[in-house]
Amino acid sequence: MTPLLVDGIKFVDVTKGGTERCWNEAYSIRPALGFIHHFIQGGRWWIGKPDTGCNVSSHFTIDANDLEGNGELWQNVPLNLVAWTNGGINRPTWPLVSEVPFHYSKRKGRKIQDGNRPTFTCEAAGFVVVPYSYSKEKWLGLPAETYHVYGEHNVPDKFGRAMKDFPEHLIAAQIECTMATFDLGLMKYDPSEETITGHFALDSVNRPHDPNMHWREKWLPHIISTVRGKQPKLPDSSRIARAEMTKAEAAALEANLRLRKRIETRKDREKRLTLVGIDRRLQRVERVLN
Repeated sequence: MTPLLVDGIKFVDVTKGGTERCWNEAYSIRPALGFIHHFIQGGRWWIGKPDTGCNVSSHFTIDANDLEGNGELWQNVPLNLVAWTNGGINRPTWPLVSEVPFHYSKRKGRKIQDGNRPTFTCEAAGFVVVPYSYSKEKWLGLPAETYHVYGEHNVPDKFGRAMKDFPEHLIAAQIECTMATFDLGLMKYDPSEETITGHFALDSVNRPHDPNMHWREKWLPHIISTVRGKQPKLPDSSRIARAEMTKAEAAALEANLRLRKRIETRKDREKRLTLVGIDRRLQRVERVLN
């Protein structure tokens, strides 16, 4: 397998040759349905380095806390592999979830929808809600008071500390990696609110604040509009993402069109017969009256 990498983005492999922290190419669904953004709730080191021992991964990670790399964007998983980021789908609000196929999970003993297979993912370092029970020091290695929760600028969090807005270099990195997947023709649909979203759309129960409401309302529309505005207008035949429909899809579409045509033809015939019947009745009435 030739790894599919993005030119200009540093590649730091966490897959150990494709055997750990990701699934192989055969398991992926490409063209992908969506690009899903996450925040790590801490530093990216636990997900972005191959020696951390954690069994998670993301196609892209962003260092956003200025401690190392000043917003540097990494690619950690080739785009033809499936990263372990989204987890299960739980009460989703994502409109495209209906296109995600079910498969049997041995671990759960039932059929499930896997949010990893049809998506690309980006994990950005930083906190979007007040940290959970674990400490910030565990992830970033520095005193907790040196960090902020990203949100609306100067609005205090529940501990009274002023939040700061998401830094521009973080948003720029999110735009860059998102745009790369569309430019490479790896997405099934054009950039939109359906194809670019956050983890909250796949799991509204366990990840309702990933990312938080401020990012959703201010920065997600900006990311979508920027990617959409810079997306080259290419003919369908030149895009992998627009890919030719499978024979089954094409046959189903053709059969549906034939059925609709028959229905419309039958309705038109019924209308004509109805009108003819009305005309004949009117003619009989006129003859009686005359």
